[in-house]
Amino acid sequence: MSTATPEAEATTPRHLADPVITIDDFSVDYAGQVTTHAVKNVSLTLGRGEILGLAGESGCGKSTLAYGITRLLKPPALITSGSATFHSREGWSADLSTLSGDELRQFRWDKISMVFQGAMNSLNPVISIQAQLEDVFTTHRPELSRAERVQKCGDLLERVGVDRSRLKSFPHELSGGMRQRVMIAMAMALDPQVMIMDEPTTALDVVVQREILDEITRLRAELGFAVIFITHDLPLLLEISDRIAVMKAGEIVELNDAYELYTNPRNDYTKRLLASFPSLTGERGDFIRTGVADDRLEETKQADADEDAANEGAPA
Repeated sequence: MSTATPEAEATTPRHLADPVITIDDFSVDYAGQVTTHAVKNVSLTLGRGEILGLAGESGCGKSTLAYGITRLLKPPALITSGSATFHSREGWSADLSTLSGDELRQFRWDKISMVFQGAMNSLNPVISIQAQLEDVFTTHRPELSRAERVQKCGDLLERVGVDRSRLKSFPHELSGGMRQRVMIAMAMALDPQVMIMDEPTTALDVVVQREILDEITRLRAELGFAVIFITHDLPLLLEISDRIAVMKAGEIVELNDAYELYTNPRNDYTKRLLASFPSLTGERGDFIRTGVADDRLEETKQADADEDAANEGAPA
């Protein structure tokens, strides 16, 4: 029984009071003639029901970290240190590195699911939406009858805002936004406790992006799952995330709640990321659309100039 006082519990951050995933000192290398250290000693805790944004430029290790957590990495990738532990709402915990075979396969979609990068192209073009959704239940819920599977497939589509009549459709008959919604429906089919979304709004226009983000926020509130939301689009994360981790060259360089990270960034790289986004109405770096220039831009310009000068003066 916990001995913490109600006051202490009320002030304890969600990710510490009720964690669903704990990542400790996690590292991934890509072996080759020259070993690439893709993820370096990353430690993170994801709270139950939390949306944790993972931001950084392309190639910084965001997707590698996600694939490593879910044990989806293939050679030459190698997990060299650390652990990822899942804490179930039922009260048990599991070190994901100890799972293998059918146990791991069942765990992945049941407890942790994933919306993959380029998800719109993940649907099989020659199989109907119904058959692809049904495959999840056939594999993980074999006790369901065909009628029950079809009913659940239709319910899933309606939950993400797609009419159940689209079950008979093929992927090419759906718009990009509808295909993305189907992938989200597939990821939440078994009521997972964690969903990892790797660039889920890439290649969608801004209106459809907004609809997808609103859908994710609504579903999180309705179903209570936690989300690791991976993207290079920091302004997007500021709108949807509870906390944001900024990644650079395989390392977490800053981790804070979304508002604090925007108003008071501590790392120079975070400042440069914030200052790099254009605004529709104000100066570059003022992406919150207040129409007021962000003076961090001038600071980062000077930092970049100083860094370039130092590099030019360094010995070859």
